[in-house]
Amino acid sequence: MANERVATVGAVDVSAVAELVPKKEYFNNWRFYLYCILISLSYGACMLYQRAFAISKGIDYTSQDFQTYWMTLFWGITIMNVIIWGLTWGWIWFVYRDRHLEQLSPGEELKRWYSNWLLTLGVYAWCLVWAVFFVEQDGVWHSSMIRDTEFTPSHIFNFYLSWPIFINFGVAGLMLTRTRLPVMGKKWLLPLVMEVAWPIMFIPLIGENEWGHSAWILEEWFAAPLHWTFVPFAWAAVWFLGNGFDMFPRIAAVLKATYFGEKCMSAAEAMENPEEATNPVHTLPGM
Repeated sequence: MANERVATVGAVDVSAVAELVPKKEYFNNWRFYLYCILISLSYGACMLYQRAFAISKGIDYTSQDFQTYWMTLFWGITIMNVIIWGLTWGWIWFVYRDRHLEQLSPGEELKRWYSNWLLTLGVYAWCLVWAVFFVEQDGVWHSSMIRDTEFTPSHIFNFYLSWPIFINFGVAGLMLTRTRLPVMGKKWLLPLVMEVAWPIMFIPLIGENEWGHSAWILEEWFAAPLHWTFVPFAWAAVWFLGNGFDMFPRIAAVLKATYFGEKCMSAAEAMENPEEATNPVHTLPGM
């Protein structure tokens, strides 16, 4: 079967092991589309809520309406984030992890590259699109409304919902690669770690930015000094490219092994020497 494991020593020759080829349905995109649709519908509901109550109930933090319509929502979102983070990361690390990565066949590894890495990376990128949308929305809000607190109708969906969800998928993807793919089984690949770390590092910068806007520069100028610190971390999104350069050579190797019978480094070897397993030289024609 496609998910059958075989002991591997040295290079793996799969030319005579047809049952290790993953089935076509393993590479269906329906889960990616489902996650993106659910995320978009959730954020769409948030936008409708903002349109209904941001102006009428969300201008004065000291009012009872604000406490009822917005702070209750804030605490609900915060509790939800903690629960989702705990369940997601705990399940991946303690339950879903594969403790015998060194025994993976190339076909099973190929399936995991698609279902665990590429799918999660795609959803992570979609969450980034929405996080940036709410950031830009926040700038518009504070260019129009008085900034009286860190808890505003814009902040609650921006800082306390869209970015935590973005971070959740990033950490989940990092943990999936560590627990389900041999090249990350024993070592961390720097591009993937940095790709997940940069949105987390945005959190203290956001706090500094809000303090500065409350006590120093009230306007939301795009080029205000308060925003300069965001630039290097925004550049960190380029780690997406480095991540691909690191990972795609290994994907190409197991793909060739699975469908064309070529030899590739075994899962056990990839765990011990991930730098060599992700070296593009080994996947170039004639090499």
